[in-house]
Amino acid sequence: MRKYSSLSSDAVAIDRELDTTGYDTVKLVADNLTALTNIDDNLAEILDSEANAAEALASQIACAADLALTNADVILTGLDVDFTNADVILTGLDVDATNINVVLTGLNVNATNADLAATAQDVIDCAAEVANAATEVTYSEEWANKAEDSLISAAAGGNEVDEYSAKHWSAKAEDFAGAGTGVHLGDISVAGDINADGGRIKFPATANSSTDVNTLDDYSEELVTVTFGTNTGTVTLANPIGRRLSVTKIGRLVHVVGILTIDSISSPTDVCWIEGLPYTNADDGNSSKTVFPIHVRDYTGTINGGYNDFIRGELAGNSSSIRLNERGYSDGISAFLVAGMQFSVNFCYYTND
Repeated sequence: MRKYSSLSSDAVAIDRELDTTGYDTVKLVADNLTALTNIDDNLAEILDSEANAAEALASQIACAADLALTNADVILTGLDVDFTNADVILTGLDVDATNINVVLTGLNVNATNADLAATAQDVIDCAAEVANAATEVTYSEEWANKAEDSLISAAAGGNEVDEYSAKHWSAKAEDFAGAGTGVHLGDISVAGDINADGGRIKFPATANSSTDVNTLDDYSEELVTVTFGTNTGTVTLANPIGRRLSVTKIGRLVHVVGILTIDSISSPTDVCWIEGLPYTNADDGNSSKTVFPIHVRDYTGTINGGYNDFIRGELAGNSSSIRLNERGYSDGISAFLVAGMQFSVNFCYYTND
């Protein structure tokens, strides 16, 4: 601006000195200089305005820059916040993962609780079974060991009328053993009839004899093998059927039945007998004997004078051998014996027991 002020002073001087050049020319130059001055002033103003605008723009740019930086800081801070949030989220994931583990652990706990519940139910069921078993054992003990003369309870299955424990019956057996009366272990005592629904009544192999006239103490059914005896020589019975007799014993009564067949003979003489009965004949003290007829057939000669075909059988007291004689005679029958001869036996006798 100082430069343009200097030009203005020179234009004035020139204007004064150039009288000879011409007023118009000088004036034109002056006007031009003035115009230039005005242009210079305008330019200066424009430059000042531009400078101001530039300064304003610079300020704005600076402000904008500051704002940008601030925004950048904010953005960076936001990023930090995001990072922080990310950390929090990640931490949250960890927490969630932890929670998942807790939930899984909870499931395990629930599963364990379920197992424990199942185990507890098993224990309860087992305890119930043990209780039932204990009850059964108690009832079994009642049947086995309840005191003498004490009836078995209904709870244990007793009829509370006439059912007692094994201990009761054992005591009764001991009280009356050998006395021939009372209740014995294994005996049945009832007021009414005895019905053998199974169809059988079993007696021991060796009779348990009783002197009571109303007591049946023995029963047996046997198929016995007998032999034929003579004073001299031999008589052999046919094997096996021709030498067997069926023997049934009911109490003291013995029933014998069967057919004996001679297979071969060898010079028999005098008295003959059948021996091998399982029970001896009773002896009443008077030399008693049991006498009965025996039918014979297929013999040789004439028996009893041809009157009939029976011979006499005699079973002496305390004997188990049958003596064979002609009917009404004391002579033996050896003279009539022959192979194939048959003896039909059917008689009864009593034993001492």
